[in-house]
Amino acid sequence: SRISASFMRTSITSRSRSCALSAKCFVVATMSFDWMPRTDSPQFASWLLQVLPVAFLAITFVQSGLDKVIDWKGNLGWLTQLFSKVPLLRGLVKPMLATLTLLELVAGALCAAGVIALVATGSPRLACLGAMLSGVTFLALLFGQRMAKEYTGAAGLGPYFLISLAAIYLTRG
Repeated sequence: SRISASFMRTSITSRSRSCALSAKCFVVATMSFDWMPRTDSPQFASWLLQVLPVAFLAITFVQSGLDKVIDWKGNLGWLTQLFSKVPLLRGLVKPMLATLTLLELVAGALCAAGVIALVATGSPRLACLGAMLSGVTFLALLFGQRMAKEYTGAAGLGPYFLISLAAIYLTRG
């Protein structure tokens, strides 16, 4: 059964409650990380290989997406200049920036939720979805870089894309 926040708060602050209440709180408190592999077990390295690349992707996309939201004008100006010599995309800078911002924020949020799920429950499902969307987002970035003939920037995306592929492979469950 579900334990509400007020029930938990009451159980923590009132130590003199009944034995049943204390037992329920003990179970809730001790079951949190029972599934997590011990650091000296062979499973720990596999679990860590799931968590680390997804955490990397979460940090990358949460930061990048928030930067685009916070400095929308600066990013729009920079991209407008970057795509000014690309006739096919010149008029699409604003919708491309909006799409990319949304992709980055959702990919980052899914990866962050995936890390939390891996730590809290061991489930790789959200982490894998976040890694998949991260791969798609890197392809969108690569497309833009290549269309703008920013070959150095496009080449720099390769290692990030490989991390997303590794994360997909390691969390595919």
